[in-house]
Amino acid sequence: MPLICAAGLLFAAAQATAQAHKPLYKCTDAKGKPVYTQMPCEDAKIVGEKKPKPDARKETPPQDRARAANRARLSPEELQKCDGLAATIKDQEATLKAKPAPHNPEDERPLTQSRKEYREMRCA
Repeated sequence: MPLICAAGLLFAAAQATAQAHKPLYKCTDAKGKPVYTQMPCEDAKIVGEKKPKPDARKETPPQDRARAANRARLSPEELQKCDGLAATIKDQEATLKAKPAPHNPEDERPLTQSRKEYREMRCA
């Protein structure tokens, strides 16, 4: 007899747990009052559903302000030279990418020198 009671209580607990995990919907009745049900309706909104929060630690920080601050310190001539170097670097990267791999150091030297000059001028 105690075994049957324990089985009955276990079954009742399982049913209660299953009921607790069903979504609860908030609907509006004909009079405009909110009605809560487990059956979805036309304008149903799930109650208690938590949206995942974006994790700010995984996002890359914006670098625009730092770049703008660095560029604000440069003279107009230096800014023009930085823009020219940026275009040169882009062209050199495309040229290097077009060459078959593996690349030797002589192929990469002009790009490396342009990047070094760009960095030393504090363009970025």
